[in-house]
Order: sequence, then structure tokens, then C-alpha cells
Amino acid sequence: MNGINDKPLLSICIPTYNRGNHVYSVVNKILQNKSNNIQIYVQDNCSEDETKHLLTQINDPRFVYKRNKKNIGGKLNSAQILTNASGKFSLLCLDRDSIRINYLDKLLEILKKNNDIIFGYCLLNVKDSMNSVIFDKGYDSLYNMAYLSKHPSGNFYNTSFLKDLKIMDKIRAKYSDSDFIHEFFNSELSHRGKSCKLNIPIIETGYTNSKSDFAKNKSYSFNTKNFYFSPLKRIEHFNEYLNEIIILKNSKYQKVKLINKIFFQGLIYSTVSYKNFLNDKYICEHYNIKSTNITYIDFFKIIFFFSKSFLKNELKINLIHKLYILLSSNLKFFAYLIKHIIKELK
Repeated sequence: MNGINDKPLLSICIPTYNRGNHVYSVVNKILQNKSNNIQIYVQDNCSEDETKHLLTQINDPRFVYKRNKKNIGGKLNSAQILTNASGKFSLLCLDRDSIRINYLDKLLEILKKNNDIIFGYCLLNVKDSMNSVIFDKGYDSLYNMAYLSKHPSGNFYNTSFLKDLKIMDKIRAKYSDSDFIHEFFNSELSHRGKSCKLNIPIIETGYTNSKSDFAKNKSYSFNTKNFYFSPLKRIEHFNEYLNEIIILKNSKYQKVKLINKIFFQGLIYSTVSYKNFLNDKYICEHYNIKSTNITYIDFFKIIFFFSKSFLKNELKINLIHKLYILLSSNLKFFAYLIKHIIKELK
């Protein structure tokens, strides 16, 4: 019978929907590690395949299977599972990704030694030559670890701090369908303790593991109307972040600096990244969209629309600050674009 260890060090949290065979394989692989410091927790969002049948066959006290009473949406499920975990730390792994178990003991060792870290993420697809970085509580963590719009697998949290977040009620009411729901966790936690960017490639994404399998396993969260990397969705993300940044208890200078950073980031995501995604046949097949060539002329149209949207935003941002952000971010972007084009031509 499935059980639960009494306060393990790490809960590996796998939210799932209709990927029973893959999750079953991932769970069994993790259980090859014999440490009692881990728990594997799967939260099933009312799958219609063999997920329940397969996972209820696993008999290990470190494994917990829970099935939601109703489908709450994949994005909210990936947030809620972290607050339901019982481990001191909770690590997120989406059901299309996998855990590299040869890095698991190393992660456990780091978490034991760094009790003052309350959130962070493990770098994806990196080499061991890169160093891990710890950021101080407050603006240092906020600027470097929040509003990154990153793939959520590899995010980890001190579970007791996560359960105490005030933002969770707002997420359920306002951001339950947000594409990067965990960024709101990171923003609030930045003001509560240190964060860490760990150089431990413990997560193997579905895309990097097998591009052909990634393409065949279609996305359940995104389609032609709402794929997260479209320019319209990138503007939506930016506005969501903006809503929260404005009410943060940071200085005006810090807010402007942070908005400047994520605006520049939004320009890159909605142009260069967008072009790269739509040129990748595996990504397009996964999200059920047609591969399309985005031209540099399209870039100018997107940048104009992105900038216009920000300028017309009615949130309380000084016009001078808005103009500064628009000018500095666009200049920085065009310098970035020139380097990008030169690199492509080589």
C-alpha cells in the first residue's frame, strides 16, 4: 500500500495527466535510489489513461499517489502539488520530464548543508564546469530568480515557507491559468530568504531526452490558440509580472530596474525565441502548430506592438520611467539582435 515517510528531506513532485506509462517508468527509476530521505509524490489530474492502474501497483513506503477529485488544470496542479508535499523541500518534475538519479544524492547533500536556502532551481542541460550561485534575501533574489519565464521542472522549495505563501490565494483566484505560475512563488519567497541556482542537471527534459518522443507526446496545456511562446502571450506574461512588481515593497529605482530587465527579456522571447520555436519541427508537432518562418520585418512589428502595449498600460508607472524603460530596452535589444545576426552569418 502506498505510504509516506515522516518528513523526508526531499519530495519529488510529479503532477500528471494522461502520461501513465512514462510516469510509471520515472517513479520506478527514482525508487532505485534506496535513500529514506526522499519521497516521490504524484498528483494525478483525473487522467483518463492507465495512470491510476499502473501507479497503484507500486508498493514502496516512499511513494505517494493522489488523484484529484476533479481536473483543476495542469498549471494549477503543478503549483498545488508542491504545497501538498510532506518533505522539507519539494522539487518539481513535470510528467513529460525525467529525473537523473545519479545526481539525486548530490542534491540531497546540498540541501542538508544549506538550510538557509528557501527556494531555487536546478539548471537544465548544463555541464559540471558551471558554478552554483546563492543569492541573498530581498532584491538580490528577486532580480536574479523571479520572473524568468523558465521551464518549471527543477524548481525546488522549502515546503514550510511555500505552504505559508499569501500569493497562493491570489494564484487560485487570478493566476490559476498562468503559463509561469511558479514565478509568483519565487517573487514572494525572494523577500523571505536566500535562493540558489544549482548546477545540478538532475532534470532531463522530454525535449532533450528524445525529440521525436517529445513531438509525439502532445501538449495537454497548449494549442494553436494559447501557446505560451507567442508574442501575445509574452505580453500577457509581462503584464502579469508588472501587476505584481508595482505592489512590491521595493524602491522605485529597484522596480524600474526589474521592469527594464523583464521588458528586455520579453522582447527577446517574443522575437528571437519565437522565431527559433517556430523553426523547430519537434516543438511545433508537440504543440500542434504549423512551423512558420518569422522574418526580421516581423520582429519590428512585434517590438512596436510590445512597446505600444507597455506605453498604454494604465498601472501607476511614471511616464518618464516608462520612456526610459522603452528606450534603454529597445537599444539593448537591437545591440543584441545585431550580435545574433552576425553570429548566424558566420
